[in-house]
Amino acid sequence: LSAIGGFMGIPHLLGNGLDLFGDFLHPVFLSVPEQTMDHMLVYEWITLIASVVVAAGGILYARKVYIGNAVVPGFGETQTGLHRWLLNKYYIDELYDRVIVRPIEQLAWIFWKIVDVVLIDGLLTIGALIVQGIGSLGRYTQTGVVQHYALIMVIGAVIVIGYLVM
Repeated sequence: LSAIGGFMGIPHLLGNGLDLFGDFLHPVFLSVPEQTMDHMLVYEWITLIASVVVAAGGILYARKVYIGNAVVPGFGETQTGLHRWLLNKYYIDELYDRVIVRPIEQLAWIFWKIVDVVLIDGLLTIGALIVQGIGSLGRYTQTGVVQHYALIMVIGAVIVIGYLVM
């Protein structure tokens, strides 16, 4: 996208008809007088020269600092100011860690300790204990003696008939 986007705004001083974006917006700026267009060429030259000077200055400074020295500055020594700001990549990683990662980790810890351990595991444990208790009570009725089964059946029938009679 940047390779294509760079060709959309080619200055007029480098060739007419190459500014696709400017030609697209030309009907919007029809009210601009032609004398202003001549002044715009001066601003294009100033901008072009200034950007080349800044880029060349940065390249020369980087060459002096990094190629001229055997040891790259910034490693193993304390840096201050702009160099530290750039060396730490504008502190975007630290900002992302504090604003996004840590709150999500804290929220995940809360969901783990409270929702998972207390609620989900706790409710499942209570449910398992209830089922185990009911099973323990049922275990006493399952003796394998047929006479006990008949006695429980008679007791159940008496309870049902007593309920229906009343």
